[in-house]
Amino acid sequence: MKKDCIILTHQFLLPKSINPRRYGFHTSQGEKWKTKVFDFCISHFRRNNPKAILIITGHGDVPPMDILKKADRYYWSPEIINGEIGHGHPVLVTEGLKIAKEEGATYVCKTRLDSVNLIEN
Repeated sequence: MKKDCIILTHQFLLPKSINPRRYGFHTSQGEKWKTKVFDFCISHFRRNNPKAILIITGHGDVPPMDILKKADRYYWSPEIINGEIGHGHPVLVTEGLKIAKEEGATYVCKTRLDSVNLIEN
């Protein structure tokens, strides 16, 4: 039986102890706005893909559990993984693919956690 899987990745929440300018950007709103975006995007992917295995990967401050629990599985490193930001997040993608393999996924779509896809299933 086909098992579709969606990996939502490439995201981080910088701890307050890290200067965001270190990574070449800064917003006056800090990182809090990201959790609203994550919640919207995860909910959207779940609604349009109710049978797919949904996996979230990221690093830094951990998002609220009510957001993470919308996925079937997640990997979230509480520490910023050096070398991930601006380099495609290879560690996070690899962790997501490991989980997909454990879950027996046949097809995998990997995209950013802050994206929206309008195609159902």
